[in-house]
Amino acid sequence: MHGTNRHITGSATGGPETPPLRVLYVVPPSKQFAGIERVTDEIASALATFESPRFDVSVLYFRDYPEVVDPAYSVIRGEAERTRHIPGAVQRVLDTHRFDLVVIPQFEIAFLCMVQDRLRGRRTHIVLHLHGNPEIERAVSLKSRVLFAFLKPAAPRFAGVIAVSPGLARHASAMMGGGVSVEHMPNPVRQLGDHVRVGAEALAGRNFVTVARLAYQKGHDIAITAFRRVVDAYPDARLTIVGEGPERPKLEALIARLGLQDNVRLAGMVANPSAELASARAFVTASRWEGFGVAIVEAMSVGLPVVAAKCDFGPEDLIVAPELGELAEPNNPDGLAEAMIRQLAQEPRAEHVEIRRRHAAESAKAAVVARHAAYLADLKRSLPA
Repeated sequence: MHGTNRHITGSATGGPETPPLRVLYVVPPSKQFAGIERVTDEIASALATFESPRFDVSVLYFRDYPEVVDPAYSVIRGEAERTRHIPGAVQRVLDTHRFDLVVIPQFEIAFLCMVQDRLRGRRTHIVLHLHGNPEIERAVSLKSRVLFAFLKPAAPRFAGVIAVSPGLARHASAMMGGGVSVEHMPNPVRQLGDHVRVGAEALAGRNFVTVARLAYQKGHDIAITAFRRVVDAYPDARLTIVGEGPERPKLEALIARLGLQDNVRLAGMVANPSAELASARAFVTASRWEGFGVAIVEAMSVGLPVVAAKCDFGPEDLIVAPELGELAEPNNPDGLAEAMIRQLAQEPRAEHVEIRRRHAAESAKAAVVARHAAYLADLKRSLPA
């Protein structure tokens, strides 16, 4: 990871009389460069070169990621192995750097950072950026449940609260008592359809694809179990699962137990799944929970219809018309199988490909970053100096 402490002062279009808006993003010490890490890198990179308003963007990382190469923003390296170490690391950065706004993902981290900030006598403007599922976070540990008890009283003390999907924004606002505005700020999604799109031959086939890490959250076991019924109805149906992760041994055993070795393939990690998407009839996801659904948007950008479990949060905010796909009951292999079978029974329509691509384009990076830029600039203007 390169670019340490290299601050960008803005574009040539501005002058010294209009100083850039100084923003710090905090990235938790995750072992993988996945959701929060990738989204932060993309937004920070784009904001650092945004012309009006201008931004001076820094990102605080606690791990070195090979995916971060010569970023346009400044990289600040911190030391933190666990959540409880992050607030102190943020305060050490604030000892030597000044920022107008500090954007922190996940309530637990943001709340602890705000508490330590106040104990240090500071009044840093912290923006809470919600990516995941608060109910899942509360369920995983007693510590999270205790901290979430402070969500309602703490919420008004954040400079702003943003969420990656409308459903998550509504849920978070209700948890906060309804008196705090939670803005929907979608994740930027690469438009794979700019380079390849699904063709008539693939749409007429019986190949399904999913793209997600092999983790319990993503529900691959549900999709594989459902696919047994799909294969019973259409013996030549195929499912390609793109991704890698700790669930691989369990999924391999499930595939063997259901006799699906010829129908289900674990393709491993693929950096750009354009080819896999373009050769499929439909995209399927059986996630148990989501925050947004980046892979769904990527699939639609290629022109694929989507069969998705109606989990919290994301899929129902994205699949809003029949032309885009179908929602199935979550945690229900039979319901998912029926939706996939219905997809195979439908006559594909070429005009729906462009409808899906236009819908996906609403999450293109340029559009999303412009929304983030406007939100942060408006927020800065509304806050005390």
